[in-house]
Amino acid sequence: MPAANRIGVAMTAIGVVATVAAALAVPIVVLWNADTDETSTAFTSTPQFLLWMLLLSAQAAVWVPALWYIGKVIVLRRGEVNASRAPTSRVTLKIAGPGGCTRRAGRRIRPASPA
Repeated sequence: MPAANRIGVAMTAIGVVATVAAALAVPIVVLWNADTDETSTAFTSTPQFLLWMLLLSAQAAVWVPALWYIGKVIVLRRGEVNASRAPTSRVTLKIAGPGGCTRRAGRRIRPASPA
């Protein structure tokens, strides 16, 4: 197996482990000391709590890869900005201006011209 492929497999495995860990950490954090009083015990024994817990776990499982992707985009954009060595106003326009996020498959996409 080529080295680049091994790195890709390792990064995927780390991403899967992080996603599963986040989904499993939610019930642990929420249920910590949940049996301390009668009200919390009554709440945790309802079906609504189970649904709420499943939704929170699913949300955590979605946010981990999303944050991974967002971090990658920020790092790549920072590299582009540093490479351009442009003044601050041009850097701001490059990031937030028209066409600032119009990259796909490594090449620039031209915005549609007005008719």
